[in-house]
Amino acid sequence: MKPRPSKQTGKIKGQATLEIALSIAGVVLLLVGSLAIFIWVNQGLVLRQEAYENSRDNATESDTEVQVDESKILPALNIFK
Repeated sequence: MKPRPSKQTGKIKGQATLEIALSIAGVVLLLVGSLAIFIWVNQGLVLRQEAYENSRDNATESDTEVQVDESKILPALNIFK
């Protein structure tokens, strides 16, 4: 005798499709978040390097010490715009 086809094969395929869709959505969210953090860090490094170079220019021109406040240099991390 041949085995009867199971009625649950459609449910299993539907569950697999749902799991794949949710997994892909999660991976996309992780990639977008990683990209946003990368851009934020890159902007901070650029601004910090700019401030450093300006402070070095000022240090060679005068005898006073230049203090750089890094708390105002780093841009805010706005992931959810």
